[in-house]
Amino acid sequence: MENKKQIAIFVCYHKESEIFANEIYKPIQTGCTLNEEMEGLLHDNTGDNISIKNRNYGELTAVYWVWKNYLKENPNTDYIGFCHYRRFFDFADKKENFFCFKLEDYNVFKDKIWPNNTPDKIEKYIKNYDVIVPAATTFDNKSVIGQFLEAHPQEIHIVMDKFIEIVKKDYPDYAKVMDDFLKNNKMYICLNYVMKKELFEEWCKWLFDILFKIESETDYSQYIDYNAIRAPAFVAERFFNVWLKYQTENKHLKVKETPNYFLDYLNTKTYPFLIGKLTINKYKTIINLFGIKITIANTKK
Repeated sequence: MENKKQIAIFVCYHKESEIFANEIYKPIQTGCTLNEEMEGLLHDNTGDNISIKNRNYGELTAVYWVWKNYLKENPNTDYIGFCHYRRFFDFADKKENFFCFKLEDYNVFKDKIWPNNTPDKIEKYIKNYDVIVPAATTFDNKSVIGQFLEAHPQEIHIVMDKFIEIVKKDYPDYAKVMDDFLKNNKMYICLNYVMKKELFEEWCKWLFDILFKIESETDYSQYIDYNAIRAPAFVAERFFNVWLKYQTENKHLKVKETPNYFLDYLNTKTYPFLIGKLTINKYKTIINLFGIKITIANTKK
């Protein structure tokens, strides 16, 4: 009889919200050193941690904590994943076409969708793959690097430049993949993923080596605009794609693209988290999320 896979998917929170947890989903609060701790969640400020860097690193402070602490205490874990209190995977294995994120009401998700996220169903869905990611997002008439330069203030373009420079210098095998990706117009957004533990450890070692080298040469305290303050996290979001593409090509990984839900209280409030325009017609819903234009749902057949 095949052993059951040990899976941990961490749901990142930075403020009070609906808490989703079960045997697999584990809520974790980010930036605990900078904010009052919420009860009933894991916290990113114990043991070896970078919680104090949350203002710049965002949810990556939780990623670092899991890498340095959770895995030491839970060495038999097979898969590690991350999502967000507003962004959840859909493990229903739909066969029809799907978008990267489907806008859904919290109450609908809680009452009708979340109950289907049983550990057995999730384990069955994941166990045949090396990596699970949201469906790729396509930028209209612009490249990945073009979208980044357009969406983020001029002063933080140097963070992207430094990341590119370090990859070419310290990880030259990634250079061609990186150049091809930055010229492309597709990427996996939001750093939602589930992957085998060994891959997660490699991803963290690669990422934080580069980010800490950039930080040693960069004064983030000078940044005021949100899109500048979070420069390390936004750049890491792009370079997750570089790391994954290189790993996939060289290790022949089995990668599964999966629909995701983007949650809000649709029937009771507006959309304060959307930066830019929300466009709805009978075919599709489009949002500009932090400068990224995303088609997220069919509204009618």
